[in-house]
Amino acid sequence: MTTGNEQPATANGLTAPAWSGLAAGTPGTAIPAGIPQTQSQAGSGVPVARARRVLSLSAGGMPGMDTLCGALLGLADFGITEFDLICGASAGSMVGSLLATGRPIHTLEAVLRGLTDSNVRSERFAWQMRLFWIRYFMDNDRIKRLLNDLLPASFSALKIPLEVNVTLDQTGLGITLNDNSAPLPLAVMASAAIAGVFPPVSLPGRSGLYSDGGTTNYCARPLLPLGPTDELWMLIATPPYAYTPANESVLSRLMMNVHLLIEDQITDTIEAMRAQYGNRVHVIRPTCGASAGTLHFDHTLIDQARKETGQILRAAPAQPSMGAV
Repeated sequence: MTTGNEQPATANGLTAPAWSGLAAGTPGTAIPAGIPQTQSQAGSGVPVARARRVLSLSAGGMPGMDTLCGALLGLADFGITEFDLICGASAGSMVGSLLATGRPIHTLEAVLRGLTDSNVRSERFAWQMRLFWIRYFMDNDRIKRLLNDLLPASFSALKIPLEVNVTLDQTGLGITLNDNSAPLPLAVMASAAIAGVFPPVSLPGRSGLYSDGGTTNYCARPLLPLGPTDELWMLIATPPYAYTPANESVLSRLMMNVHLLIEDQITDTIEAMRAQYGNRVHVIRPTCGASAGTLHFDHTLIDQARKETGQILRAAPAQPSMGAV
């Protein structure tokens, strides 16, 4: 990894901090010391080594997909585009699975911007009148069709190894799926099946029902420990908790508790990863939030998160502190 004494590199007109791994004079190419991984140095075709990178993509609902995409675009602006393992929960599993197919980030952006709420939302008949007698209020037929169209059938067909986090309803335990023991589209659908919103998912060859991976592993911790020089990039789609006393109601107070539980899990995960891996953990957490709730896309977040990610990267110190990079 480059040191603070070296000249920072630039990518797409932006200046990268020294710790980002961008070598001076080679925009878009990360060349920190570490586990040998080869890639071609930009414009030269010369193989160089870089540290292995693990990408963690958090939960965050439908707008969380927009935020994660924007954060990935912000990383790409600094030449950080290649990852060797992707971990995702809920919204993070959706974005991560698309990225793991080998799609360039700008292609992923085009796919996401082309989605509307109707691509995933399929509300059940008169669900408001049956709220206390039904287990969920949206069918998963549309999201199932979408994932079958966008993803290969198996984990082994992916270009980048992927870990998908789900929750086993019967035990409340978080489970990581990373092989062909479950079809890829079904695994991702289970990871995104918010309890009470979508139905839980049955996985062939596995007992029980599976639902939202963000419930038990919101920030998608990698299953296997990092190597001695590996980097962990944690992209968190949910903005930091902020108390808003105006227009309080019973429902808003209940949701406040949910947000506090999420915030506590995020903090615990970041602290645990930092305690284990130190400044090799880089956290990107844009502050932009959804304007219409967690069950609606908000594609304006893509540009907002991209801009904020650039600001975070430019301002980051050589040894990042929790909550920054």
